[in-house]
Amino acid sequence: MYAREAGLHVLEIGDEAVVQVADFSLSGRTMRNVRQTVNRVKRAGYVARVRRLSELTQAEVAEIARVAAAWRGAETERGFSMALGRFGDPEDGDCVVVTAHTVDPEEPGAERLRALLNFVPWGPMACLWTSCGETGTPTAASTSS
Repeated sequence: MYAREAGLHVLEIGDEAVVQVADFSLSGRTMRNVRQTVNRVKRAGYVARVRRLSELTQAEVAEIARVAAAWRGAETERGFSMALGRFGDPEDGDCVVVTAHTVDPEEPGAERLRALLNFVPWGPMACLWTSCGETGTPTAASTSS
């Protein structure tokens, strides 16, 4: 109301989806396509790790930041509003970092980082800050490919 009185207009720049994790399920007809995608990613040998930024070593943070920058390239990222604008700052230790990996065929026993999700704490919830991945990565591992 105050915006209208001041002659201002609302401009929506983003939309958040709220997922109640305790109630979430992949069962049922409506989730069939999601189940198929998850199973395809599993068959391709992907594993996911969910950690707080504070749990990562400095070397891991540097490698994730380097690889994510290479995936994004030189273009400015567009498409949805972002909550943070940086990665790896020690002040952001509570951020949740989700990484997807496969076994690196060129180095047996080593893993290759394939996709990244980074969530910023927002009250009792978390807000997606970034989602990026290697070109050709299945969409269940990264929403940017």
